[in-house]
Amino acid sequence: MTSVAATAAARIASAIERAAAIASRKAAFDAAFANEGSGLPAILIHVQTHRTGEQAIHKANAAEDSERILKDLDKQDLAVRTRVSGVLAANPQDAAWRRYIAACYAEVREGDINPDVAPNVAEQVIATAEADFTKGDDAAVNAAATARRSINETLALAIQRAYEVDLRKVTDALRHSKVDGDPAKHPAALDALATLYAKSTWVALAAEL
Repeated sequence: MTSVAATAAARIASAIERAAAIASRKAAFDAAFANEGSGLPAILIHVQTHRTGEQAIHKANAAEDSERILKDLDKQDLAVRTRVSGVLAANPQDAAWRRYIAACYAEVREGDINPDVAPNVAEQVIATAEADFTKGDDAAVNAAATARRSINETLALAIQRAYEVDLRKVTDALRHSKVDGDPAKHPAALDALATLYAKSTWVALAAEL
């Protein structure tokens, strides 16, 4: 078999493998969403704590609030932030998510993408892989493996990091709450989120392709 044919065969085999993995992940999604979101990690909190109060989770955070929420986390740039103020996004839109995913991808690939000028992370990943494919058979195989690994690691990092940040936002909101029952019981409720998260739809989403 020629080197070109061998490379083509390897790429076809890899595509078949990815298709099977995607089909398997779809089954996991279908099972997780079967009960209308019951597979998501959540605790019951008051509407004031959730949305309407001054320190609600969905309120836009002041800069000092964002700094306090993130102070115990390393790599504070790995968070979904607003473009103008740079604070944690209360209701992030597509551009905010793209910058966040780009930052996670840059972390995985050690800085070969700039979140501030990344219009579409997927397009840049594909372009990088396509450029590597032109370098020869061995480089093509290595490029495919690297791209796949990077995407998997980026997705896992983005989901885990978003959970960690949001957990701190919930913790911060509960710290100010006067309407969520006995404050002494809040830590136990927050601890329960870790168990719920481990069984949640997000874990299925982070499964490797």
